Amino acid sequence: MYFSIVMPIRISAIISDYDGTLCPTVSVNSNDNQIPQDLLNILWKIAEKIPICIISSKDFGFLRKKIEFAKIVACMLGIEVFHVFRGTEGSQNRLQNNTIPVEGPVSNAVCKYFLSKARKVLQNSLLLNELGNIVLQEFQGLVVEHKVTYVDKILAAITIDYRHIQKWEQYKTNIEPELKKTVRKFIDSTLPNELYLQSYSDHPFLDVYSFKCDKGEVMGSMIRSLNLGNSGKVLYLGDSENDNPAFHKADLSIGIHSDSRIRTKLDSDYIIEFNELRPFLQKLDAEDFVFNRMSQNIL
Repeated sequence: MYFSIVMPIRISAIISDYDGTLCPTVSVNSNDNQIPQDLLNILWKIAEKIPICIISSKDFGFLRKKIEFAKIVACMLGIEVFHVFRGTEGSQNRLQNNTIPVEGPVSNAVCKYFLSKARKVLQNSLLLNELGNIVLQEFQGLVVEHKVTYVDKILAAITIDYRHIQKWEQYKTNIEPELKKTVRKFIDSTLPNELYLQSYSDHPFLDVYSFKCDKGEVMGSMIRSLNLGNSGKVLYLGDSENDNPAFHKADLSIGIHSDSRIRTKLDSDYIIEFNELRPFLQKLDAEDFVFNRMSQNIL
């Protein structure tokens, strides 16, 4: 473990990445990408007391039944955002525009959804589909995951994934450089449409979005929506370099290692292993969300 903050702080909200943070990075888009039940239990317990929000590269179709505890869900790095209202709030918001009912254990739950840069998403949808086809034709063994808006089913991002390959580290070293050249060449040929490539130093996939996305900007907007006040403190959880902008905006930031092959440099205050996350959150809950370095036994 590594930790740098010394003074105790009271956490008012938790914002988290999903894949690789709340669940290990297993496969591109399967039922294995579930939050372990013991971790899910503590997340539900915490969500009854303070808001938990999600910023993920996944789309809402993938996430919606996995993160029912969340207050706000930013999908595809903020391309589509869902504000969840439950109980009385759900009843009050049910008839508003841009709302959809939410299945789950809480009654009268609805989502109010927002689509960023809708025109650009629509314009670039065909380009993303064309890029996915090119990649599949030129590179063997890859999986291209299509990420679509929840209501209108517009292709808004793709993930070019090879984590299912047994020795994907070799693929990353030997093949990914050529893969990135192909993707960048295609993007350059489509200017000024501004497709955005997100690459990673250690992770076994690439993401391409309809436009440039930034978790720091999404987190700033999310914090404003939560209305935490001047004294509100936010904890952020993440596992990759695309989480670094969000780490910078957090009052307390924790990097998660869920795969021994991935040791990305994270700009977080604190680094823990995935199996340490549940005990950490349980301790935080037990101490009324006051984080104290000494009480957490962190050196």
